[in-house]
Amino acid sequence: MASVASTVVVAPVTSGVVTVATAPNNNSTVVRHTTATIGELGALNSTTTSVQHIAVQKVQPVVAQQTAVVVTTQPQQRVGLSLSLDQVSEAQEMFKNSNKVSRSEKALILGFMAGSRANPCPELGNLITIRLSENKEDIIQPNGVVKQAIVETHFQMNYTTGEWKR
Repeated sequence: MASVASTVVVAPVTSGVVTVATAPNNNSTVVRHTTATIGELGALNSTTTSVQHIAVQKVQPVVAQQTAVVVTTQPQQRVGLSLSLDQVSEAQEMFKNSNKVSRSEKALILGFMAGSRANPCPELGNLITIRLSENKEDIIQPNGVVKQAIVETHFQMNYTTGEWKR
């Protein structure tokens, strides 16, 4: 098989690739159907394919041509945000002992620290609090009794004023 006539990729959740190839010295066309999920699109060579041989009476030379259509769910604009060295070291220190913050929450916090004021959840209001960590600590009561308490650390972002605190 020498040339590929067309490739089409459509990608909401599961994508299919149809490749049609014609062998130059042979009167047959090979139709290849490949199905992959979005996460597997980068490795289409490793997916299961089904090959179907079709006899063709007349073979015309095929010019190699590809068409790809990829559907994305949410186009996102990238804004040039940056953190100062002080902000980077403060963020590293803050996330070093955090055990309850998710990756997306970290990204939201870093973006806010860098100056992004686009509130991702306006229905929650202009003041958003994210739990960074939760730890058990021994607290000594005034009467000398030691009690164990759960201590939480939060990060609060005020989208109205642009202020944040831990």
